[in-house]
Amino acid sequence: MNSIIEFINELFGIRSETSAPILITILVFITGQIFIWLQSLIKGLYKRSIIRRRFVNVIDSSISATKSQVKDFKKLMSKMQIEDLSAITHNRRQFYQNIILSEIGFGNSYSGFFDGIENFSKICRKKVRIKALDKCWGVMNSIDYWINEDFKQIDKFSSEYNYANDLRVESSNKLNHLIDIIFQTQSFKPNTRIASYMIELKGIDDKFREEKNWNPKAENDNFIRPIQRLNEKYPSVHKNLPEMNSLIHKTITHYDRMVFLVNNVRKQYEINARDFRKFYRILKKCLEIL
Repeated sequence: MNSIIEFINELFGIRSETSAPILITILVFITGQIFIWLQSLIKGLYKRSIIRRRFVNVIDSSISATKSQVKDFKKLMSKMQIEDLSAITHNRRQFYQNIILSEIGFGNSYSGFFDGIENFSKICRKKVRIKALDKCWGVMNSIDYWINEDFKQIDKFSSEYNYANDLRVESSNKLNHLIDIIFQTQSFKPNTRIASYMIELKGIDDKFREEKNWNPKAENDNFIRPIQRLNEKYPSVHKNLPEMNSLIHKTITHYDRMVFLVNNVRKQYEINARDFRKFYRILKKCLEIL
């Protein structure tokens, strides 16, 4: 300490009474600046540590959510059979992760993984890690798109399917009511074309009712189509035939529409399952790199 004071005295040509306070002031200033720098360093380390933990937690939870969504898609695909389907539904997972990710921000996530002395040891892998971080954000944006946009397509299919089913049921009910009227009012003599027609029609009706399997496919295959073939076999056999054929045509048209929509939704689920499987695999690999 004395040697420093003596050096200052000789350098500036001043006495010890003057140089000592100057030295103390300088030391206090330097100490203060070091303290401020250390405080800023610790705050930076802490902030970046929190950012990294939040980011990793968001991606981890996204991986779990996408895995669960893939399982849901597979379950729905297995159930997407028109024999057992009364309405198209889907289990849509809630992906809240993008909200948290937007709060973190890309700039902060970059800072958390690449700024500061704690990340210096990974500098040789910086390019690969930057690509991994960019990929994380890209995949999360893709998930956000699928959830907010692509599910609207499935919702559209669902609405169209349910509407087609309502129309099919309406036409089918009218057809059944007409057949009941025919049974009650149609008179015929034995061994005539109308008699043969009525016997066969009664056989189709009784057989279908005995089976008690009235799902859309069973009704189409075992009731509507056989009556259509029967009417083609006996053209102009009674006055109600044109109305019957019109209701049969409407019922079949609505049923075919339902089949088309079910096949489209199943394909959409297959695409979604494939893409979500790819999403969580990419995110998992990116976390390993980061």
